[in-house]
Amino acid sequence: MKVVCIALIALFGVAAARISIPLKKEKMEKMIKMFHSSEEDLYTAPLNYTQLQYYGIITIGTPPQIFKVIFDTASNLTWVPSIGCSVEQCGDRTLYDNRRSSSYIPYGIWVGEDYIGGGSILGTAARETIDIAGINITDQLFVEATVISPEIYNGVPFDGRVGLSIESRFQPERWSIFENLFWKHLLPEPKFAFYLHPTINGSDGELVLGGEDKSHYDGELTYVQSATDEWIVKFQGVKIGDRWIQTENITAKPVSTLPFIYGPQKIIDQIHKTINASSTSQGEVNSTCYSGFIVDTEHQIPGGSTWLLGQNFLRRVYIIFQTGIFPWDKRLAFAYTHVN
Repeated sequence: MKVVCIALIALFGVAAARISIPLKKEKMEKMIKMFHSSEEDLYTAPLNYTQLQYYGIITIGTPPQIFKVIFDTASNLTWVPSIGCSVEQCGDRTLYDNRRSSSYIPYGIWVGEDYIGGGSILGTAARETIDIAGINITDQLFVEATVISPEIYNGVPFDGRVGLSIESRFQPERWSIFENLFWKHLLPEPKFAFYLHPTINGSDGELVLGGEDKSHYDGELTYVQSATDEWIVKFQGVKIGDRWIQTENITAKPVSTLPFIYGPQKIIDQIHKTINASSTSQGEVNSTCYSGFIVDTEHQIPGGSTWLLGQNFLRRVYIIFQTGIFPWDKRLAFAYTHVN
């Protein structure tokens, strides 16, 4: 069997108390919508190992209303479905009811957002008390979603999403929960870290707020300054085995809610050619091994290439996301995930 090493190489550029959130792993299958629950594993679906979602638990309101959410590094928006969402759109999801909360403050605007993975949501903005792993964040902006595309809920059990991206410095309001945790001095350090078990059949993951878990990575950390107001960094190149196939104008964004690694057509084609993959008439890629690389055309820029680093990357690379007062404080740290 031919083994090919494909690497995305970053350009080289805390031991305080921390809070960790266990992330449950959900295996998705579009054709199968049945999930079962148990006390140890809230939702387990032993189905398709090629698409995964990791969710955690938060509460919103006073008294608290409980929601299962995914944590998204590509957006700063937090939303959950509200009682205004129809049964056809939201099914049996938990719906937020502002009438039951004494801490609810209406914000009075409509907010919509498109998903990187497809679909969109629309709803009204409000301020609320949101609890993540025992941290109470007061007056947090979020969206009571009433219009949710079918693609959002297709085959997955979560209710909503917590946005962990950083803010644009030009935004008048602070939507990001992570930025609010920082500016309200609720974290020992202005950082969070994602851990997804390195094997696809492994255990669940963990989101650490306010630090990192050094037992989850090996070697030294490589720090890279964020190139924009989002979690986007410049990369040195793309390498297959000992051969460089791209070394100029590369940016990459870790996206915790995407299952694969997404890149430009030309480079993905070279990767598939190296591993002797072939395309079917339906555009699918056949290979004797699993590549996990998908062509992305939506986020490419003229004269360069953008990579979206999904869970295939996050399972193998431990990433720490760090913010601060100044633009140069916003950076990411990379290390190989520890394998037991």
